[in-house]
Amino acid sequence: MCQLATGSARDIPLPAGESGAAGLAGPGLMCKDGARRKVAHLDARSRVLLIHTEGAMSPAVYQQLVGETADSVLQRQQQWRQASIG
Repeated sequence: MCQLATGSARDIPLPAGESGAAGLAGPGLMCKDGARRKVAHLDARSRVLLIHTEGAMSPAVYQQLVGETADSVLQRQQQWRQASIG
């Protein structure tokens, strides 16, 4: 959830709940394990499509787990969009 909320220069910040962030956990773990990464054919040139299935459904829980509100993430998302267009 924190990784998706943070975003990066290439990835837009997303307010994802627990179920929504679960799709990132599998590829993340595979990339840390050389044997699994090889079986999945993941390397530096790979692109992975994640299906985001849930937003921040419980605002209080989201803020507790991520350390900021979903609205704050959405504001940064808007800034990211403007910067990537600009």
